Amino acid sequence: DVHRNFTGNRRLLSKNSLVAIKFALSQLGEAIKEIKNSSMIKAMNLELERSAITDQLTGIYNRMGLDKILKGDIGNTGTVIYMDIDNFKKYNDTYGHSTGDTVLKGFANILKENVAGIGYAVRYGGDEFLAIIPKRDQLYCENIAKNIQNQLRDDYNLRTAVDGNEITSSMGIATYEEATWNGFEEALRQADKALYKVK
Repeated sequence: DVHRNFTGNRRLLSKNSLVAIKFALSQLGEAIKEIKNSSMIKAMNLELERSAITDQLTGIYNRMGLDKILKGDIGNTGTVIYMDIDNFKKYNDTYGHSTGDTVLKGFANILKENVAGIGYAVRYGGDEFLAIIPKRDQLYCENIAKNIQNQLRDDYNLRTAVDGNEITSSMGIATYEEATWNGFEEALRQADKALYKVK
């Protein structure tokens, strides 16, 4: 009886109903595609933005990344360490650009490890790098600079790449006292001067 009632209540769909269902399914398929495309576009945009602010060789921030950092929260006060690799041109000329790249990547990794969680690592150009450390004073950052120099000197892989020669870096440190481009730029100038005094 139940089976008979069930089969008796079945109705064939009209042609118009089938067309409507097909259209609805088609629209649903298009909507799913749009959602997927939208997600893909967002992911691609994020990847493009990340790529634009990242130095392709070292994986740390580049100059465009620095602009992004300065538009964010760098604290009302903080410290910048301006660094370059001593005699970098000699490594390139003596051992080739591949070895030069190894030195740059190794330096960037050491820098990144030392500022992780407290600041930002930036490749400013060529063999010049910055560490931006918000809300920390110069004395604190002098210890970071010493750690970077010690690790650079003791890094076995880097020394091996340059036939056992010691790799060193000159550094200048200055504090900024206002979280603006002008305040940071002044600190950068002072750090740059300090760097060239020690070279």
